[in-house]
Amino acid sequence: MDINLLPTEVLQEIMSYLGLETLKKASLVCHRWFRASEKFIHRKGQLMIIESAANHLNVIRNFVRDYQTICILQMKEWSNLQAVITECSQRLPTVRKLYLVGCLQDYLYRFYNTFRNWVDQCESFQVSLDDRSTEHFIIGPEDFNMTFTNLKTLIWAECLYGQGQKTMILNAPNLENVYINDSLDASAVLRFPICDNIKFIRCVFYTKHFDDTFVGNVSNVENVIVDAIYRNCDISYLVKMHKLRYLRLKLGSASNTLHDIEAMHQCNCLRILSITVQDSSSEKGSLNLEKVFKNFIKLETLDLQGIELKVNDSIQAKQLQFLKLRDVTCSKSAVSLHLPRLKVLTVSVSFLSKLQLNECDYFEELYLDLLSYSLKQSFQNTVIPFFLSHKNLKKLAIFRSIYDANRIEDDALYDCRDLGVEHMELYHLDISIDFFRMISQWTSLKRLTMVACSINCKTGPNNNVFLPYVQEITLDCVKLRDAAKKKFPLKFGGVYKLQSSSIASSLLYSTKRQQLDHDGRYNPFACDEIDPLH
Repeated sequence: MDINLLPTEVLQEIMSYLGLETLKKASLVCHRWFRASEKFIHRKGQLMIIESAANHLNVIRNFVRDYQTICILQMKEWSNLQAVITECSQRLPTVRKLYLVGCLQDYLYRFYNTFRNWVDQCESFQVSLDDRSTEHFIIGPEDFNMTFTNLKTLIWAECLYGQGQKTMILNAPNLENVYINDSLDASAVLRFPICDNIKFIRCVFYTKHFDDTFVGNVSNVENVIVDAIYRNCDISYLVKMHKLRYLRLKLGSASNTLHDIEAMHQCNCLRILSITVQDSSSEKGSLNLEKVFKNFIKLETLDLQGIELKVNDSIQAKQLQFLKLRDVTCSKSAVSLHLPRLKVLTVSVSFLSKLQLNECDYFEELYLDLLSYSLKQSFQNTVIPFFLSHKNLKKLAIFRSIYDANRIEDDALYDCRDLGVEHMELYHLDISIDFFRMISQWTSLKRLTMVACSINCKTGPNNNVFLPYVQEITLDCVKLRDAAKKKFPLKFGGVYKLQSSSIASSLLYSTKRQQLDHDGRYNPFACDEIDPLH
């Protein structure tokens, strides 16, 4: 069917999925396409204004398109900010999204009071406060209130170093999404007395605490991502969030913190739980694994790092599909887990030897962190026995999380029959050419990925390997340990194009990668899936 014969409603539906640049091009095709695309261009485009715009206000007055998003950058003088916003509010009376970048805290107070009616219609408000751009401050009240009746999304970032001596109370009864990047100045506090409709909270706290900011009812929150840099963070507020579905915590330390996770008895909607303790060297926080699975009966993903696990008896988690254990310890010699729906496991080679996985009929992917162990030792002592007891495994990824350990040379001889692996990934490893000679005999291996690896080719005539069964190959920054060898030693059965580049007198080999087509915009309110590698 000719696209020009489509009804206008259908044409607009198609254009609603297009990006801004594509929409601009489509608007030039004909008058009909122009009319169909304009409202989406107004919605997705933005008017960006810098301080020099105060000297060219006619540009704003004569602006053609009715953009609904306005971004104002680094206005150091209040008179310039006032003049620009006055013109914007008259030329663009309807504003859905407003960004103030590099705004002084005192300017924010004047800005809100001067343009309250215009700003109140915003559905999304993004502010980055900065007290370093000027030393000329306007005297305002110590505390002030702001009310946004239509606001649904707030992104708030601070760069305050000692001069933000104010408490800002933000009343937004319809607020749903909040992102806060805290400052090093503990005296400036943003408070939300009304939190009833908030569904998504993402915060980075350097000095402040969660309860300092969210003083209202948080029982309807469904998604929480908190990065608390300081030590001994209080997370008792989580107990009130009975509808929580996604929880991701990154804590400075956790010696007296994780017992609050065990106390979340009524949070039985939680499906994804990720806890990372960044400073686990001094004293690891302990977590009772049995209580975790008892509290969160719908838990599908569990990611723990820098934690001591307490395990008494055999543990069952009927819904768990993804388990990731990094830098975890356990005093017991064996940990028995019944995980009937488990699909993916990420674990260190030292902890894998403790795990006893039962009823894992869907278990297909193993991501193994070698730490500082040798590849051959790990393969013979851990990987082979584990694969022989879990014959449904199809994917094996081996990596090192310890950077210095990737310098451990591998010149071992390997001998292992086909383990049934269909997809193998290797990251940050030194690998003997004999390893590839071994897996070249595996008829099941169809896909091979190598990233930031080096191949130890040894010496002698028999240092080239053909992997006839491998059909899909991905290489990225793979080098040869023998600098004198100029020819890549591996060949594959599939079609591939090998590229090389010289960096620091080393040849790095890669396969040609397809460029992804996306706009690259960061969404702070995305519930990211847990990466099994990082």
